[in-house]
Amino acid sequence: MTGPEVIEFMIKKAAATNKGFDPLTGLDYTQLISKFAMGAVFYNQAVDNYLDEKLEAGNKPNGKAYKEGTAYTGKEHVWDEAFGYFGVPAHALTMDAKTAYAIAKGKKDAFKAADANNDGMIDLKTEMTFAHGYYAANADKGGKSDYMHTITKAFIDGRELITSANGEDLTAEQREALMGYATVIKTNWEKVIAEAAFKYAGSVYKDAIALQAAVESNADIEKLYRKYAKHWGELKGFAMSLQTGGKDLGETAVQLNRLIGFSPVLLGNTQITGIDAEGNYQQSNSVSLNEYALNMLKVQQLLKDKFSLVANNNDQLANLSDLADKLGSADSAEND
Repeated sequence: MTGPEVIEFMIKKAAATNKGFDPLTGLDYTQLISKFAMGAVFYNQAVDNYLDEKLEAGNKPNGKAYKEGTAYTGKEHVWDEAFGYFGVPAHALTMDAKTAYAIAKGKKDAFKAADANNDGMIDLKTEMTFAHGYYAANADKGGKSDYMHTITKAFIDGRELITSANGEDLTAEQREALMGYATVIKTNWEKVIAEAAFKYAGSVYKDAIALQAAVESNADIEKLYRKYAKHWGELKGFAMSLQTGGKDLGETAVQLNRLIGFSPVLLGNTQITGIDAEGNYQQSNSVSLNEYALNMLKVQQLLKDKFSLVANNNDQLANLSDLADKLGSADSAEND
């Protein structure tokens, strides 16, 4: 299926559930759709369209207005569109990541920092944190990374470069410099999504371990199972988003898809493995919850290594060796 077909398929499936959650498959469509669409629309449009082919010399040229009567050029429009998809306040460089994160959370103590023009309101267009800007701030607030500022500064520096051409077509040197800023944005934006997937892989690991323990002790599992499904939906949505940036991730994507699978491992150690001609899910025997937890640690290791992550929020990799030893093998079964 194409990206739009995937979203349409999930929306139809969600419509047949109670509030977007299907307990029989463990699929939380609210999380799956929102996280995947964020990548398939915002990320894809920014990095594989506006910061890609539309930066070519003859595409949306800087030497003419974007449209008749507009006060900005084609290249200014293209660059601004990409920035809008990222989701940080226009004045994000004046605040730290914790503040940007608090704005998205609606914290009262962040209101003053958000209200840049002092009009007593937070402008949703220019003063709000949302989408991947929110997840950049979330990664950065621990102090190990600086994705939000790095991406925002590259956007601002690029915009200043375009503006400095004074409505003339960019020279080859200027366009090369602009492409350099675009590369900084693309590289770090991809890392932001990978950091989010890393975080939720850690959550699914903890949930799977807790769920297995609850099953073995005959404890109430309803809330645990719901949390497990929510975190899995976020993980899967972000993992799918990573594959929408116009770059072939090759074996990394194959490994991610196999380790995570088409659904979380269910209580009877089954998992969705396909879809029939009528669009019905097909389930097959899978690994145990503990083995699936090991898969989640492998997901974290893969993301950390392949994308050179530095924030690594919710890092559970210290448990990798012990869990592998407990299960009697260094290799868990992947989900083909």
